[in-house]
Amino acid sequence: MKRLLSICFALFLFAQVSWAEEPHKYSALIEESRDAVVLVATESESGQGGFGSGFLITDDGIVVTNYHVIHRNTNILIWFYDEDDPRHYPATVLAIDPVSDIALLQIEVKPRLLPLEFLDIEGDKEEIRVGDAIISIGHFLGLDWTVTRGYISHINRPNRISPYISLIQHDAAINRGNSGGPVINTEGNVVGVNTYAFLSKNEHMGAAYALRGDILDEIVEELIEKGEVVRPGLGLKLLQLNEFSRARLIKEHVGQTFPNTFGLLAVEVVLDSWAYKQGLRTFDSIIAVNGIPVNGLDDLTDEVKDLSVGDVINLIIIRDSVFMELTYELKVLEFDYMKFYDDRVAKQKRGSGNDGIR
Repeated sequence: MKRLLSICFALFLFAQVSWAEEPHKYSALIEESRDAVVLVATESESGQGGFGSGFLITDDGIVVTNYHVIHRNTNILIWFYDEDDPRHYPATVLAIDPVSDIALLQIEVKPRLLPLEFLDIEGDKEEIRVGDAIISIGHFLGLDWTVTRGYISHINRPNRISPYISLIQHDAAINRGNSGGPVINTEGNVVGVNTYAFLSKNEHMGAAYALRGDILDEIVEELIEKGEVVRPGLGLKLLQLNEFSRARLIKEHVGQTFPNTFGLLAVEVVLDSWAYKQGLRTFDSIIAVNGIPVNGLDDLTDEVKDLSVGDVINLIIIRDSVFMELTYELKVLEFDYMKFYDDRVAKQKRGSGNDGIR
């Protein structure tokens, strides 16, 4: 018992020393990072404006922010942190990837006139760990260059738009204005880009989500090189099968057979659609891809995400309680992002959403 108390006391003292040293460490980190963090102000053709955050990633003026920050906006201005120089700089949209909610902006000013501090993106997933301390710099509720601190609590949360995109979850306080701002680790590298948070009556609930750094690194590289990110897809709507979804389906579709509680169910496979031409039918359940069992959407994603449009995969499906095998050609992943983000903006204006930040 005494040994246990001694260990606990030692850990307590260590924690006190660590916390005492942290303010100095974080102050230096913030001083080094905030010059690269920018305020992104926007204005639409109708004259409506908004703001968000972003950060410089190259010495020639490329800025990362969220796509939803600049959605349907034509006039974009950038401010850097400089108390003695409040000038703003015009920017244009260099490339967008709405699936990941990322936009690259190009500042329309000669690089020699810009603050040339920029942030490095952490491209190694292994360096992004649960429990890591992080800081977020951004424009919290319109307050310039606000800093909040927290910890990573998850590194593989699903994205609401596409299973190809993984998010980190952290508990640094995030509110409107933080969108597009960086999540920075103690090494000064960007491990995420704040995208949304769960808010209750505009109060932070301790659950903020950011595009993970290694995925961001790949997206940025592809956007700079090719101007777009092209992803493979099956071209159909899928439903996760489990005991609950199966029970609901049986109740909604009387007489239809749903024999399994695992895999992915094809829904709304209409005549002459891509999936129909590949051989799938409504209520087929996909249980394996290329010989790998599919229990959920993550399993399918893991097998498809590194393939290319036009590649052919082998599916094992169950149709009317009979096992079948299909060859299936991947197509370009389609996403009606204009409607998605229009609906998101409308939802926020109505005040009916609790998970949007800007």
